[in-house]
Amino acid sequence: LKEYLIYIPQGSTFRANSYLEQFTYKSEEVSLRSGLPEGFSVKTTGEVRTEEPGVYPVGYTVAYTIPHETNPELDQRIVAYSKLIVVVEG
Repeated sequence: LKEYLIYIPQGSTFRANSYLEQFTYKSEEVSLRSGLPEGFSVKTTGEVRTEEPGVYPVGYTVAYTIPHETNPELDQRIVAYSKLIVVVEG
């Protein structure tokens, strides 16, 4: 995440994916400027109701599957979690 705590005005637009610019994979920074690399997925959880002042957590899960050469049941799945706190000011 580029930030972990943000303040936005009441009634503004919030796009969860616009705050995820890069992530760390095997101690290397992976940029998302060109889109999500092949084999990776991003899931966001949480709802930000910008019409209602309050504090809203947004969870991010970045996952990658390393396929096993011969047995898909032995695929290795790597998952990273992060959280953004959104404060809607009223």
